[in-house]
Amino acid sequence: MKTTHTENRLVPSHGSAPKIRFVFSFRSLRMAPWLLPLAVVALAGAGCSKEGPSFKTKLPATVHFFDAQISEDKGMFGEAQSELDKVVHENPGTRFANFAYLKLGDVYARKEEWDDAIQNYEMFLSLDPSGNLTPYVLYKLFEAHYKKTLTGLINPTPEVERNASPNLQLLVEFKRFYLLYPKSVYIKKITPYYLSARETLAQYERLVGDFYFRRKEYTSASGRYLYLLRNFPEYPHSEEVVKKLIESYRRDQEISMADEMERVYRKLYGAGGGESGGVSQSGGGELPPKS
Repeated sequence: MKTTHTENRLVPSHGSAPKIRFVFSFRSLRMAPWLLPLAVVALAGAGCSKEGPSFKTKLPATVHFFDAQISEDKGMFGEAQSELDKVVHENPGTRFANFAYLKLGDVYARKEEWDDAIQNYEMFLSLDPSGNLTPYVLYKLFEAHYKKTLTGLINPTPEVERNASPNLQLLVEFKRFYLLYPKSVYIKKITPYYLSARETLAQYERLVGDFYFRRKEYTSASGRYLYLLRNFPEYPHSEEVVKKLIESYRRDQEISMADEMERVYRKLYGAGGGESGGVSQSGGGELPPKS
């Protein structure tokens, strides 16, 4: 009987991965025993999808930063945010990811999404609390907290809010900044924000005090007025607040306290206090007491 031997060969197909056809004989194995493991590997590769192996290219972080900067300069903040998110997720625990948090804070700040800006600035500070950029980030964080307190579309201004916590947070941030970097060039930049927050908080206390006074809850009213005078001595309308405090004490039958505050008033302002000198109601709308 006549035996024919077909050589091992690769038969290309129309797909990207070649189909492999092997026809063996004992003679071919004796002549080339290394063909068997090669055939096993080739057959395993042939079981892949017709599209062939796919490789996910990971771009360097510097490329993402470059693309993010171009997008931000063009006002395409969503694209910039997407590129920076890739840096954070593809390079966790690195300086690239940390700096990306700072840039994300800047992007969100330009979008006036203050809560997200604050969150990313805080992330940067938690990962690098004492780096060279820390004073700058603290300044940007303080600025974001201040901008968060403003209201109005055309000319945003501080407003006496029902919730005073954003302005209280400004006082905390200012103390942190000043204790860490008392000689920083950014102190002058944030001081006006700090003073504005103090004035807004003082006005808030006065409005709440007036709210209690109108409801004839004089003990609560005097507590608010006294708190304002003790904690915000620079308040420009302190004289009127002292008058209202004296009046609250008298109406609450706290005669000794009223007399004491009247002596303080005469010493500070050189005139008499009492009911006749009550402060005019300020603000307009009523505020509920703090919870």
